[in-house]
Amino acid sequence: MNRQPDAAVFFRAPGLLLSAAAASLMIFPAGAEDAAPAAPAPAVVKAEKLPYPVASPANTGWALQFTHGTPAAVAIKQADGKIKWWWYMTFRVENREEKPIMFIPRIEVVTDTGRIRSCNEPVPQQVYNTVYRICGNALAEPMLKIAGMQHPGKDFIHDSLAIWPAVEGEDVDAFSIYVSGIYGETQPVNDPATGKPLLAPAKDAITGAEKKDKDGQAVMEPVELHRTLRLDYVCPGTVKGVHAAGIRLVSSDDVMR
Repeated sequence: MNRQPDAAVFFRAPGLLLSAAAASLMIFPAGAEDAAPAAPAPAVVKAEKLPYPVASPANTGWALQFTHGTPAAVAIKQADGKIKWWWYMTFRVENREEKPIMFIPRIEVVTDTGRIRSCNEPVPQQVYNTVYRICGNALAEPMLKIAGMQHPGKDFIHDSLAIWPAVEGEDVDAFSIYVSGIYGETQPVNDPATGKPLLAPAKDAITGAEKKDKDGQAVMEPVELHRTLRLDYVCPGTVKGVHAAGIRLVSSDDVMR
């Protein structure tokens, strides 16, 4: 899948070293000094199973085309008159598959101080309106509004905004943005003690609210990890000076989350 922002392991076999002293003790048959030395046997590297799930080298399911802009920060006056900083990122989703796909966007931001911000939570209308005007895209829709069946073709492209509150009072110099819902690849999680599928309370894909049965009990479902796009950014300085210091994408890859 082609990715655009304004910007995705390799295994290395150890070499074979032979000391000069060891080489001097080697005995060659007559005439061998004129023959070309035999090529060393290629080193065999055994792939080790990692202790955590990883995304396959090539996506094994469907994929939506996801492009995005560089995150930016903006100060917005709240209803109580106080100034609060917010981050936002523009993005576009297009279905280039041959069939409709159910698209449930989920975007989370994790800072280097350990804070987690969800972009799926509603933001004040005043905040959205301000960011909307700054972006200048008349076709942009709220993120929760574009959730649903994504049909193939350019006529069904969706532009949207991911918005999250800044972490104020902390020196955040880096953060990662996790985007899920754009890949079809999943992996089940098994209980290491029993080997059976691990179960957890089912949650609404859009609101995150726990599902209940008719008796008010939590509905349980197998735990699955989803192939997720991770975008790592550095933002030196404080949120107030991010425009002057700049923000930079340092890595982009897929993880299971």
